[in-house]
Amino acid sequence: MAPHELTDVQFALIVLLLPTGTRRGRPWNDHRRVVNGVFWKLNTGVPWLPDRYGSWKTLYDRFVLW
Repeated sequence: MAPHELTDVQFALIVLLLPTGTRRGRPWNDHRRVVNGVFWKLNTGVPWLPDRYGSWKTLYDRFVLW
């Protein structure tokens, strides 16, 4: 686990604040992976994103929505 990623305890604190799967259309991607990807991007500031965090567009769209 990288230093900027959420621990199990930290994620348990915010999981209730994240949207549930009650919307129409495609289901949400894994919230933990997306949140960790946003944190990685904000902490490093590099213009690229590792594959383990998924698509850059998913991270961007979710960041803007939240």
